[in-house]
Amino acid sequence: MITIRKPYIKEYQGTTRLCADILLGDVNRTFYFEVAKEYEPYLCTEVSDAFLVGILNYAMFNGEDIKVEGAVSERLLYQIKTYFLVTLPVVRPRAYKRINVEAEPYIGKINTEGAVGTSASGGVDSYYSISVHTKDVPQDYRLTHLLIANQFNHYVSEEDTRKKFEDLLSRSQPIAENYGLKLVGVYTNHNDFSFDGFVQEYSLRICSYVLALQKLFGVYYVSSGVPFGEFGFANHDSDGFDVLNLALMSTNSLTFYSSGGEVWRTQKIKRFADDPFIQKNLKVCNNNDDRNCCTCEKCMRTMLSLDIIGKLPEFKESFDLSAFQRGKFKYLIVVESNTIEASRALLRSIREYDYHVPTMAILIGRTLYRLGCYIKSKIKKIHFLREIYFKLKIDYLIYGEKQAKTYRYGTKYEVR
Repeated sequence: MITIRKPYIKEYQGTTRLCADILLGDVNRTFYFEVAKEYEPYLCTEVSDAFLVGILNYAMFNGEDIKVEGAVSERLLYQIKTYFLVTLPVVRPRAYKRINVEAEPYIGKINTEGAVGTSASGGVDSYYSISVHTKDVPQDYRLTHLLIANQFNHYVSEEDTRKKFEDLLSRSQPIAENYGLKLVGVYTNHNDFSFDGFVQEYSLRICSYVLALQKLFGVYYVSSGVPFGEFGFANHDSDGFDVLNLALMSTNSLTFYSSGGEVWRTQKIKRFADDPFIQKNLKVCNNNDDRNCCTCEKCMRTMLSLDIIGKLPEFKESFDLSAFQRGKFKYLIVVESNTIEASRALLRSIREYDYHVPTMAILIGRTLYRLGCYIKSKIKKIHFLREIYFKLKIDYLIYGEKQAKTYRYGTKYEVR
């Protein structure tokens, strides 16, 4: 049983924290969301929404019932108990167990400033959300704030996390200034109530940060990397069903939207391709914090999309165009094999824009490369070989420890 005690406000080294004590068996730990003093009036102590949503993944993975001593927004509590707790254990049984949530419903609506927010990673999905919602939308849906949190895939130490968070805030400030938005930083110890295997189940983490500031936000856009037409629970992360997650985490005063699911990736890029700021500042790479490596799958996917629509030269300050030319043929082989997640959207764009693909890349991709991937997929299903592969940490040698861990967790392979 996990007990969430009533929320309270606490001052901390010139900042303000929304806190709740969490009883995990016999261990009492404090869960907090930390913001600058100016945002203290927007921290929500009336309900425990942020803490319930923030700990749901942990509780369901471990099969722990939750008791909330404070109230939970009536709509949110209804949606979690009626739909989320019932559906997820059926469709994702390896990650979610059936649990019960006990809480008193909060009848009414939290008063909010009606701010409209989103996050800013500096990548394709987030820039699409920003470009769409800073103009040509009704006033009540126009962006006013960027929210930045320490939502990282790996945590080493408090000092390291703080530094990464401050660096992220610094990199995000120019984005906020360029689009006339206010920057909100949320620092949290959420990772103490999570675990590496759930880095991909990120949408509820974002929702918990926003729910902590429920008196500020009325609308929040969570950028999606998966088109609505590919909705599904079998995806390696929650992107595939976030349109459901976000609907269920909304309250009477705060609505979450899955932004970007209505279009394909190339369409997103086309939307902002003429924006001079994004041309200089697009950052899609997971391998480096401050620049694009221009060799990883995400970098190659983005550069190919830009090349398809004829806009790659405009992004010369974000990407090394010579690196793209060196790796282009090999990547087109991978795309034509249709064995990676990005293939479907890229092949569709290739046809739509009549983009030239060398015949040899097509032949190799659709025969030799596809055959190799098929054999590899069969070998991966042989349990004892898979166990040897991970126990010997062969993936660490191939990808490096950091990237290998992300791949392991992305496929729900648990490292004990």
